[in-house]
Amino acid sequence: MRREPLLQHFELLTEYIRYKYQAWSIPTDLEHVAHSLGVSKIIYEKMNAWGCVEQSGKNLIIRIKEDAPKNRQRFSLAHEIGHVILERLKNKPNTNYYKKFRSQATVADSIDEEAMADMLAACLLIPTHFLTTALCGEIRMQNIKKAATITGTSLSAMLLRTMSVVTEPCAVFMARRIGLTDWDLKWCRGSQSISDWKLREELENNNVLEKLISGKDDAKYHSGIICWGKTQHDFRRFDAIQTVHCLVEIRNALR
Repeated sequence: MRREPLLQHFELLTEYIRYKYQAWSIPTDLEHVAHSLGVSKIIYEKMNAWGCVEQSGKNLIIRIKEDAPKNRQRFSLAHEIGHVILERLKNKPNTNYYKKFRSQATVADSIDEEAMADMLAACLLIPTHFLTTALCGEIRMQNIKKAATITGTSLSAMLLRTMSVVTEPCAVFMARRIGLTDWDLKWCRGSQSISDWKLREELENNNVLEKLISGKDDAKYHSGIICWGKTQHDFRRFDAIQTVHCLVEIRNALR
């Protein structure tokens, strides 16, 4: 099964959960959703992992790393709720609703459970109807950053979620460097018009990456797989570490 149809089912599933438990607020009240799904405790404590969910007797407990940034805590909590939902899909008694989504999750064997939990987390945190309204019909970094603030999510999470709903040919990526060393690509994602492996093939070439981040050139780069257009940036610096998020127009991509 392709990623897009499964994501569409998860969007419907999370909207059903919002409806069933009256969790309409933005940012999403994740604690309310978790407790409604049977989680007895949410504990913030010192731990190496970002979060985990565990069964303790009859109690279902979610643990979250207490010293993580707030938006990272929210995504971790949503991710663990995603695991709870997936477990419900496996074990829920024979109701037509749960049988439908359980079958969708079961046949998606090319996508592991961690990836599915991430997809559910993104849908819980950033509902499609909210995102399409927040973008105001225009894919701009300014709108995406504002939406991230409203939903209590990171810019990375919002950019990745944006790529799941847009139809315009574009791509997003995040790169990091220390001092004046070369930029190091951390992740990239494209809209449905181009595959992620093509993006990575281009962006792992530091010459292409440097040109996109500098925004000085507007031409067909490197291998000719992609013709890059306008680039929108968000630069951040912490001591000697520089991080940049980019939203890039794609003018043409060879298939």
